[in-house]
Amino acid sequence: MKVKNLLFMAMAVITMVAVAVPTFAVLEHVRYNPLLDECVYYYNAPKGSAHCFVHPNNCDDKRGNIFKEINPVECSREGFNKQEEATPEPTNCAEFTEGDLIVLNYDATDPDKDVGPAGKLVYTVGKPFNEEKEWQTARGDAGNYVVEVVVSDGEYDDKDVVCFNILEGNEKPVLTVDDVEVNEGELVKLEPKCTDEDGDKVKITYSGHMKSDTWMPNYNDDGVYTVVVKCSDGTDSDTESVKITVNDYNRKPSLRVSDVTVTEGQNVVLSPSCSDPDGGKVVVAFSGDMLSGEWMTDYDDAGDYSVGVSCVDEEGDEVHDTINVRVKDKNRAPMITAMVTRG
Repeated sequence: MKVKNLLFMAMAVITMVAVAVPTFAVLEHVRYNPLLDECVYYYNAPKGSAHCFVHPNNCDDKRGNIFKEINPVECSREGFNKQEEATPEPTNCAEFTEGDLIVLNYDATDPDKDVGPAGKLVYTVGKPFNEEKEWQTARGDAGNYVVEVVVSDGEYDDKDVVCFNILEGNEKPVLTVDDVEVNEGELVKLEPKCTDEDGDKVKITYSGHMKSDTWMPNYNDDGVYTVVVKCSDGTDSDTESVKITVNDYNRKPSLRVSDVTVTEGQNVVLSPSCSDPDGGKVVVAFSGDMLSGEWMTDYDDAGDYSVGVSCVDEEGDEVHDTINVRVKDKNRAPMITAMVTRG
């Protein structure tokens, strides 16, 4: 909300005399007030300037001054508008925009030290200003306004008008967007919603950690990130900071095995490949026909065997597989044992 001040100088002209001695003054000019639809006659009086709001041949200002029209001037809506140099329409219209707070500040002086019956200068401002001389403009207030300002000392007053030109304002777009939480390896998708009451075309942009509305974090991107989303209609904009939370996701370890074939009497060595894609430590365990990774076969071990293999990471995730072990029979040469007997 913008606050703008307009300074208006209003002169409360009050001439007081002790004895009412009639004097004459010369008409200086006439000003038509379109707000009041009347004429204001300004005179150059010996005891100070004054004006009357009527059109008499003689105007007594009740201060001892009698004003005679030396050169009467036609004053009517039609006749006065013919005077090119005396157009009464305000020429110094202050320009504002819908939504501005207008504070009307003005000043007035009184030539008397004791300021009339009121003891002070009293200001009156016409609508749409409130008693605090403020006007909070709003949507729909666009247009031209002429406001009357009156200053009075309780007996005499002075009037003037001020002009305002209120321009049509732009309704600021409204942006809403939610925070996002995903695991590593899951797609981050921002879904901002931007509305504009004026129906203007809007553009959404991204800055910070993301430059578009999507991002695929990898398995090393756990953490919290900030993305600034901006929606603009070309005149005004709305921005929101979005928190992106990427949780650490533990991937299961990887296990690769190969079957083994040996001959009786040979050593069986199991060499499974176990690794953690997240870089953690792993433990390999065996079950079934072998409880370790080695076995020295004997000449009676020919046959097929099944060994279970498990690979476990630091998070407790594990994978399993099976190794088939075949021990082939080995044909050994016969052995003769000589025996000697007596005949």
